[in-house]
Amino acid sequence: MEKKLTMRVPKELEDTLNKICATNNTSKSEYVRNIIVEHLNESKKEEGKIIKRLEKMEQNMNENFDKSNERIIKILTRILLYALANFHLLKLKIRNDLSENMTQETKDKTISVYVSEAKKLTNNHEVDSLQPKNNKTFFDNVIEK
Repeated sequence: MEKKLTMRVPKELEDTLNKICATNNTSKSEYVRNIIVEHLNESKKEEGKIIKRLEKMEQNMNENFDKSNERIIKILTRILLYALANFHLLKLKIRNDLSENMTQETKDKTISVYVSEAKKLTNNHEVDSLQPKNNKTFFDNVIEK
């Protein structure tokens, strides 16, 4: 559907437009229409390029998020395995150390030593590692004390 468009332009622009149209044997309206259509086509191409860039950026961001999530899951799994292993080792160590013939006071002191040692180790331990500091496990540090 075509519509008539009227516009006012400075005298110099009209003179230039008349010269160009005379040289190319076209009407002023056709010349202006061709320029507008050409500009619209270029704008669409640029818009397409921008959309492609945005889609690529979105794809890269999704890949990075997936990699980050995988890494976080691996780290959390290692932390959980480390904590569970040390919990079971500590339970065995306490069970062996707390013999039947110990007094309740001695048992309480032994347990408090383990609790304070566990607090120290959780404050100092690098959580993102299968290897604890000094290549000693939580259990090794408890035994040394």
